[in-house]
Amino acid sequence: MSISKAAILLLFVLVSLSAYSQDIGRPKPPRTRVNPEGLADTTKTAKPNPPAIDDEDDEEEEPKPARIKDTTDYPFLTELHLLLDYGKLLTLPAPFESKAEGGIQAVFENRYVGSISYGYGSINPTGAYKNSDYNATGTYIKPGLFYQLAINPKNKLLLGAQYGMASFEDSGVTTIESASSLFEPYERAFARGGLKASWLELSIQSEGNFRGNFWLGFRVSYRHLISIDNPGDPDVLIVPGYGKTVGNGVPAVNLFLKYKLNFFHPPVVAVPESED
Repeated sequence: MSISKAAILLLFVLVSLSAYSQDIGRPKPPRTRVNPEGLADTTKTAKPNPPAIDDEDDEEEEPKPARIKDTTDYPFLTELHLLLDYGKLLTLPAPFESKAEGGIQAVFENRYVGSISYGYGSINPTGAYKNSDYNATGTYIKPGLFYQLAINPKNKLLLGAQYGMASFEDSGVTTIESASSLFEPYERAFARGGLKASWLELSIQSEGNFRGNFWLGFRVSYRHLISIDNPGDPDVLIVPGYGKTVGNGVPAVNLFLKYKLNFFHPPVVAVPESED
């Protein structure tokens, strides 16, 4: 084979490979189909879409859960409570103070609670004044109003306020001793009666059923002093039912035992929730 024939053959092979590669990269035309009339149909046959399935029709609607609602028409006077502050009873054996407090609460329409408390206090704080023996004794009364929230049948929460009024007296002996011991100690006694004081008490009360009609609970309060009779020299330090007169407000905690008299036992019925 001559060089010219080999060159022509090599050129033919290169042209054939180039045409073949271009044919591979070109998209293929759609297949043609011939219908009975002899016309070519180049469109592809579209597959029919399956019918949509309505899941809502096949699935049954689940019934809505019934909502427990108390629809009872409560009487005006629902309950009557007898209350004893057992925390103050623990102070009776103490030599520096003796306290006692009890009260009555009336529940109206199972929501509103009217209360009244009465107490006694005799306080002799150690170190109240330097070189002085101080004592305050008196009684107090605290009417109040609360709003009752039932967390469940055995636990309740009360929010409210009380107005405290105390009538008391204080007394003491002030002793002044000579630093050099050259003079006899000087003592000055004081006794003041007919003193009065008033305060506002904001409270949160929690209680739970203990056994039968007996309930245990506690009350956290903030007491704000409104008025006080203070003759001075020395100043009034203690108000029974309120506490120390340092500043205009003091916190307080009460522990109580309660006995409930129920006048009505309301049933609880299940009312289906409306579709609206």
